[in-house]
Amino acid sequence: ALLTWIVALLLVLRVPARSTALRSSVSLDRAHRSTTPMFWRFGFHNASSIDSLLDKEDVSLEAILNEDDLIQECKAQNTRLIDYFQRVDVLQRLLGYVSGRIEGEDERSNEKYPYMATEVLCSDIWCIVETCISRSDQLLTPFWETVLEKPPEEYREPTKMALASYFAKVNAVFLNKKPAEMFAFIQGQTNIVDRLLRHIETPAFADLLVRVIQLDEVPSCAGVLEWLSKENLMSRLLDFLAPVHSRDKHTVVAELIKGIISMAAPSPAVGLGEGPGAGIASNRFARELASPASVAKLVGYITTDYKPPGDSATTSTMEGEIDTLPNQDSTTSSVVQSICIIIELIRQNNSDYFEPYLFHTLRNRLIQVQQHLHMHTQDGRETLERAMTDMVNRMGVVHLGPVLEMMCDKLDELQKYLRTPRSQNGAVLTTVGSLAPLTFERYRICELYAELLHCSNMSLLNRPPEYDHLYDSEGRLQGGLSALEELAQVIAIGAGNDGEDDDIDDENEEMEPAHEFPVSAAHTSSSLDSDDDMSDDEPGSSDDDAMDAIALDEEPRAAPMMGPTGLPETPLERFPSATLSSSPMQSPSLNPAALTSTFQRHSSASDSETSLTRPRSRDSRRSRRSVNVDSTPGPLVLGERLKLRFLEANVASTLLDLFFEFPWNNFIHSVVYDLIHQVLTGRIDTGYNRELTISLFRDARLIHRIIEGSKRNDIESSRPKGVRLGYMGHLTLVSEDVIGALEHFPPDLRLLVAQYAPQPAWDEYVSGRYKETKKRDSELLGGGKPVVAGGMRAGAWRVDEAD
Repeated sequence: ALLTWIVALLLVLRVPARSTALRSSVSLDRAHRSTTPMFWRFGFHNASSIDSLLDKEDVSLEAILNEDDLIQECKAQNTRLIDYFQRVDVLQRLLGYVSGRIEGEDERSNEKYPYMATEVLCSDIWCIVETCISRSDQLLTPFWETVLEKPPEEYREPTKMALASYFAKVNAVFLNKKPAEMFAFIQGQTNIVDRLLRHIETPAFADLLVRVIQLDEVPSCAGVLEWLSKENLMSRLLDFLAPVHSRDKHTVVAELIKGIISMAAPSPAVGLGEGPGAGIASNRFARELASPASVAKLVGYITTDYKPPGDSATTSTMEGEIDTLPNQDSTTSSVVQSICIIIELIRQNNSDYFEPYLFHTLRNRLIQVQQHLHMHTQDGRETLERAMTDMVNRMGVVHLGPVLEMMCDKLDELQKYLRTPRSQNGAVLTTVGSLAPLTFERYRICELYAELLHCSNMSLLNRPPEYDHLYDSEGRLQGGLSALEELAQVIAIGAGNDGEDDDIDDENEEMEPAHEFPVSAAHTSSSLDSDDDMSDDEPGSSDDDAMDAIALDEEPRAAPMMGPTGLPETPLERFPSATLSSSPMQSPSLNPAALTSTFQRHSSASDSETSLTRPRSRDSRRSRRSVNVDSTPGPLVLGERLKLRFLEANVASTLLDLFFEFPWNNFIHSVVYDLIHQVLTGRIDTGYNRELTISLFRDARLIHRIIEGSKRNDIESSRPKGVRLGYMGHLTLVSEDVIGALEHFPPDLRLLVAQYAPQPAWDEYVSGRYKETKKRDSELLGGGKPVVAGGMRAGAWRVDEAD
């Protein structure tokens, strides 16, 4: 009995302890689950706080937006939350917060609610976009009207600028999910381009405009660029670069235009997609920018003199201050940004690279279209002609002739602004003392000179007038299928003029494949192989007959076939690609591929012409094809006319003056070296290239200035705490180019240039200071790894603590 009583007592005492431990374990588990985020819920879970709110009939949107796990629930695709957000009244309030139509009660809510509403609208809830599109008259139209009707000055405030960025973000997501429907909505709005451009000073609206332009890449949104072109988008953007607008607007518009130019640049992966028009980026806006009207507008801004404001001046209000426009700041900004746009246009549109790219893209596209024509013998040629027309409308050459022509006329004014800039405001205090600033205006003009010289060497701008019919006024290849053959001949002639130059340039390097252009490996093999199959299966098809119009006769029309030559290295060759086969085709009906052999025959025939050349660096290959204008009667071609104007205005001497006048400005040193490098490494057997080289030594006194600059550096560095002048690095590069050019000049030119070299000062400089500098530059920093002699005692490397 006693034992039974003791056991019962122990059981009674253990039960409360176990109950307490169990309750503690349950409470800890609940606390852990409340603090641990749950990303995926499958039905067996505790109801979230948002579900609890949605159980209420009168739940407010603000209460939902205040929940911390709202974005997490949207990502988890909470069905009850999705049903709530697809209601029209809820979406109206969400869009109202983003547009600023609905404001919060305090400053914190004014910042939080628009942000949370934007995140909800941009989440992966597709029914939100579908509801907004289907009820656009109730949702999207008021959303856009509220934002666009506000005055532009209102978006200069930080809070309103954030709302503009939210507006652009929401529409960018909608454009990505429903591009065709959103484009139709935007296109249907009244004066939508005018209203967007009204707010162009705010970067968010410029980003939205870029996103609309990018719809051209979507097949279902064909006609975007044509619609914007009819709205005169490019012309209106250029109007904003006038001095009557503010510096901020100039910056935004210039960046937008440069972005459009970059988007229009050719891509090496073009032509790899399926369908006749897949993957081809249109350069319509770049061609419009290079038109005479657009170039004239930009040149007008560049050569505008600042005048004190008169009665017609406008005012720009910002933060309570009133600035009268135009003023000196807005005029300088207009000049600088206009020059930047022309520079970007030249850099992104080198016709020496674009024409081979255009030829092979068109050829490969026609092969694709030919493969898709199955048993359609009646309309084969018409289909190919239509495909050709569609492609040349999207891909046209950006002819930079108007740029060179107008710059030739305004070169004297530009020279005047280099000597006396309009934006000069006196000396400024720097770490090396009080110095007169170079100014952005002068730097951009010098940069423009270097790019114009690059542009003048393009083969398109050095062709005789008999080739003008190849492109129309908008840069489109005209003539249909037959024009493709003539384009191949013109490219081969331009490439053949550089045949010997490439042999000399690549004397110690691996030779590049002869006239091979980048084409995808899969695409190339399928194109070539399937063409042979088609010519066997359908020998009488009309599409083969249509391609016969492109093929040349089997006998070359030019000189007999010579050995192939390599093409200049292009940016397109840096991408992985397979090359077209240069072996003879088995079937004469393989007409697109036959153009490649035609291209090679004409280029090989051109190699028989000898010319005086010298080695050049690869940097000088950007634009170096040219036609011998000495043998071409009539007026000068545009490329040679620009070089003649450079000679008449003594541009090289002016640039060298700036080089030594600003010894600490490496930006101007780099630009001047670029121009000198072009002259010294360019061809000397055609046109005015030889005269430019002679003028560099005679009129600009290049060798004298190198010696004087070196002596000036010796004086400055020999003073107490003296340092080398900032131009010495580029001066050494210029000296290296001069020495290399003198070694490879033909004898008559070497003797002529030797007259303008001061002796024995030049020889002493080359054997003394220049040689020392090159030797020092070739040494390893720190003197290299120390070498320990084999018989040296181990104690020789001990350190004396007393010392």
